[in-house]
Amino acid sequence: MKVADVVAMLALKGFAIGECYAEKDAYDIYMLCAHHAGGPRAVAERLRPARDEAPVRRGLAAIAEKFRAEEAEGPTWVARFFSPAGAHEFERLRLDAFMTIQEVLRLSG
Repeated sequence: MKVADVVAMLALKGFAIGECYAEKDAYDIYMLCAHHAGGPRAVAERLRPARDEAPVRRGLAAIAEKFRAEEAEGPTWVARFFSPAGAHEFERLRLDAFMTIQEVLRLSG
């Protein structure tokens, strides 16, 4: 069975999140980056050699736009997708989503 690797998945999810409102896509991006074997650092290492490829660059640009700030759409959509019980948990999830994606983007160059 052929399965897309983390680089292809992030590029494709970046296309999706850049084209439409999608809490599930933001959640998928966060989960890929946070829980991939080796965590955000390993994801960044996998992305680094592919950053100059047009589809990867386009997908990552869309992700960067949606996760540009803690209060931006991406982190907010992630927190909403989890349906947290209270405001404190919502803020914690949103901050974690923002920090995780920013770490991947920063480390990947």
